[in-house]
Amino acid sequence: MSIDASGPELEILKLLWQHRRLSAREIHQHIEQSRDWAYSTTRTVLERMVKKEQLHKETVHGLIVYTPAVEKVPTLVAMITEFTSRVLGIRPSAAIPMFAESELLDKDELKEIEALLEADKKRGKKERK
Repeated sequence: MSIDASGPELEILKLLWQHRRLSAREIHQHIEQSRDWAYSTTRTVLERMVKKEQLHKETVHGLIVYTPAVEKVPTLVAMITEFTSRVLGIRPSAAIPMFAESELLDKDELKEIEALLEADKKRGKKERK
């Protein structure tokens, strides 16, 4: 799995992983402090994320809401793997201690990330043989 998420897109995904379902207005209210965006810009980014299949869009009681279309842990594992191997040139599992104090991840999610990175490491060793 590979995910192509810009900084703003990742910020929106993190918000939706935490809240599960939000309207465009609610998303805008959360991110307007960190982004100097007009509401229309937030809507444009959300629609782009729907097209990229990062978000689901549905109507609930006449209100359009967005939910994450990608799961948090597998998405983060893909991003960690790509960044550590492509950018840093290190094994992804070597980066695990960096996430210990993350507010985004709970202990179970950290264990799941570690297991997925270890499984990926073992799979890579088998492929090289």
